[in-house]
Amino acid sequence: MNNQEIINRLLEFFNLKLAQIEKEIEISNGYLKKFEKGEIEKPKLLIDRLQRKGLNPEYFLSGEGVPKIEQPSIPANVQERIIPFLENLLTADEKDKLLSIPGSQDFPDLKALRVSGDSMAPTVKDGDVVVCGVDGWQGDGLYVYLAQNFPCVKRLILLPDGYQIMNDNKIYPTWTCKTDEIEIVGRVYYTLIRV
Repeated sequence: MNNQEIINRLLEFFNLKLAQIEKEIEISNGYLKKFEKGEIEKPKLLIDRLQRKGLNPEYFLSGEGVPKIEQPSIPANVQERIIPFLENLLTADEKDKLLSIPGSQDFPDLKALRVSGDSMAPTVKDGDVVVCGVDGWQGDGLYVYLAQNFPCVKRLILLPDGYQIMNDNKIYPTWTCKTDEIEIVGRVYYTLIRV
């Protein structure tokens, strides 16, 4: 890997100065100059920023392939749904406004939730996004529910007087609660895995 060749490919593709490229790909000021001088050996941050912009890091690192990552096309007969994030509805936060999901027209109302923590690993990991119905109880399974207005993702089993709440990560305990202690939002139908 020749750092100068990588910088040259970036300059040629963007047709901007290094500082402008840094701004374009949202990387810290001076990073590319340090990389060019060989002060940064493994450009993990550069690879991450290029991927976020839909660009192919392999092209910039080796000159092979094409600069842009081919986005899979959605067939014309598959409708696309725009789904709001549940956290934003609860907090009026505008940070992550909407999520677009193709082929989800079978469900009348859906909400998305970004998962925090490892309690549901390996099924759902920290940073993954789940999409749930807003349809209440639909039988035992993976659910989004509210506990004191805080959204949670857990595996729920209905008991005669409440729910058994289970974590898929076995280092965390299972517990029970009364039906009026939590508010069921809906069953999880999709999981978008962060890679």
